[in-house]
Amino acid sequence: MLLNEGEILVLAKAQFDDRKSRSRYFRSDIFGEPAWAILLDLFIQQQVGKRVSVTAACIGSGVPTSSALRRLSLLVDEGLVEREGDPKDGRRSWLRLTPKATESMVEYLRTGTYLGRLTMAATAPIVS
Repeated sequence: MLLNEGEILVLAKAQFDDRKSRSRYFRSDIFGEPAWAILLDLFIQQQVGKRVSVTAACIGSGVPTSSALRRLSLLVDEGLVEREGDPKDGRRSWLRLTPKATESMVEYLRTGTYLGRLTMAATAPIVS
């Protein structure tokens, strides 16, 4: 199933919102995917034309700042995220996905990998 840009954005937002809503029921640190939360957040914000600061990305990851910063460093080292200083405020840095990461996010969502699992989960019989 090929999805258009709007549908891809909706899927990314659904994943991000789903991750955030879990914290109402479970401790957010037990799921261990802060890097994915950062990638989703950056992808969504870039698609709607917004910038994301390091601080905002750390908050959005749902884990302590020190853990989020370690994951962020890993994402930078992997060539998935770029960090750019703010010329107006030397204390702040902006983040953005690299073209490689953006393409990978689009392909992951577009190929239906996530959508296929979501559909299978929604239609699977409940076993008790």
